[in-house]
Amino acid sequence: MLYGTVRLLNLLLAGMLAGNELGTWAAVHPSLEGLSPPGRLRGEQELTRRFGAIMPAWMGSALASCFVVALFSRRAAGFRGTLLGTRALRLC
Repeated sequence: MLYGTVRLLNLLLAGMLAGNELGTWAAVHPSLEGLSPPGRLRGEQELTRRFGAIMPAWMGSALASCFVVALFSRRAAGFRGTLLGTRALRLC
């Protein structure tokens, strides 16, 4: 039960992190391209402030949950995949 809960939490954290990155790349930055240079600069600064406030905790939580899942799944068949995913997230 605990292992399933940890995996679900890990999936939610990593999935929201990936979705956030995709949404920023596909929607936010193209929208900022249409603004005037001062408007774009202001928009980028605001995004940076907001992401700077939430991303360290979010990324740290996602990474910590990856390590916990890897620890729980040491003897499972999917351990190598979990470890590879954890290493990939750590490099971001």
